[in-house]
Amino acid sequence: MKNKKDYLTFAYQPPTNGTNIVDGTVYYQGKSFETVKRLKEYKNVGFNCCKVSSYLYNGERWETSDTKRFCEVAYKAGFNRIIIVDKRICHLGYSEEPVTGEAENAVFKSEKELDEKMAEWVSPYKNEPWFYGLQMSDEVHSDAQLDSLIAVINSLRRVIPDVYIFANHLAMGPEGKNENQIEYADKFFDKYFDGVGKVDMVTDPYPFRRDYIIYGYSITCHQLLAKKCRERGLDLHIILQAFACFKNNHLLWRHITERDMYWQVNLALGFGVRGLSFYSYFPKPEVNYQKGWGEIDGVSMMNHDGSRTEMYYYVKRILKEVRKFGKIHLKYNFKESYIITPQGKTAKDYDSTALALETRKCPVNIVAEGGVLLVTELDNGNDALFMVENVDNVIKEYRDKIPPMKVTLGCCGKKPRFYHRAKKIRLKHSNGVYETALPIGEAVFMEMKGYYKK
Repeated sequence: MKNKKDYLTFAYQPPTNGTNIVDGTVYYQGKSFETVKRLKEYKNVGFNCCKVSSYLYNGERWETSDTKRFCEVAYKAGFNRIIIVDKRICHLGYSEEPVTGEAENAVFKSEKELDEKMAEWVSPYKNEPWFYGLQMSDEVHSDAQLDSLIAVINSLRRVIPDVYIFANHLAMGPEGKNENQIEYADKFFDKYFDGVGKVDMVTDPYPFRRDYIIYGYSITCHQLLAKKCRERGLDLHIILQAFACFKNNHLLWRHITERDMYWQVNLALGFGVRGLSFYSYFPKPEVNYQKGWGEIDGVSMMNHDGSRTEMYYYVKRILKEVRKFGKIHLKYNFKESYIITPQGKTAKDYDSTALALETRKCPVNIVAEGGVLLVTELDNGNDALFMVENVDNVIKEYRDKIPPMKVTLGCCGKKPRFYHRAKKIRLKHSNGVYETALPIGEAVFMEMKGYYKK
């Protein structure tokens, strides 16, 4: 795994054309947000890549396509890395039939035939100055689809060897396929990695669900995939929850707060992430109140009318902090994770860690009082960077008025440097033991030079 100089960052649903669909009726606001000015506004959040969401290229004349038009505007706004969606390639990756082979139902009879078609599909845009990569089939839902996705990725890389592959997976693979979801996910992702080789691992473990619960596999997903990325020398890319939506008139993912965003970002950094994206910038333009489904306006970074929300400003600030801290963080790679609970409690007593993987004893003596801590260890060979995060449910602060958790950190005789929100801080200490108080979602990073030297 190479130590990169920066993180790959972007948001889904960049500026739209101002069209909304409500209960099947199309409404046009009389103005488009697909302008250089509005895309610069998107870029100014801290995004160094643009992912096209609204325009799925489907083989129409490239020169007059909406995809090319949008990408040229984004390029003028300063984006020289743009990820597009080719509908034909995505559709092929969802195939339940074999993509290649001698079987009667195979889509192509050979890899050569597949590669020829792939080369034909990508030829209009592969040499555009802004072209960076392609989004693959999103969240494949079966082992057969995984086989198809692997075949598509490998063909694409034979045709364009340096293309960036953005293939997002469900946090634990398709769920409901096996009684032991963790064992299934372990085999599912091994099959994927064995099949595609050196491709970034992308997943969307959106944690904040209805009824104020935390998705039980959110931390588990980070544990499992970060470990696999370390073993295989791959980069981990996490898609962060920046939306709320409802279905069948019931809330599925709730409105998140600034502290919830820190909860997600700290977690990702703790597991050595190299890519951060957000779903989403604008909410999806279609909503159906009669049928009871859609994304909620006002809880992403932009409202439907193009005005900024509070999230726009705090994500911008958070990404600035991430990049400042990246001067330290990007030197380290994930090594191990640990869960620490108060005396008499276990990880299973907290909804955020109830399904987490079992962990060894933390090598640093850390004591939690009143909540659950996630500790991750990152290393660069000689030095160590520990992340200590209060991963309890943020709603408890609002509902139950829980105060910040008292945490004591014993540092094994090594003089540490502490960081919070990218700032170097000092902690109260005595005889090598340090104390801090962590509100839910907040984290302190502890760097120890020469930690692994004997």
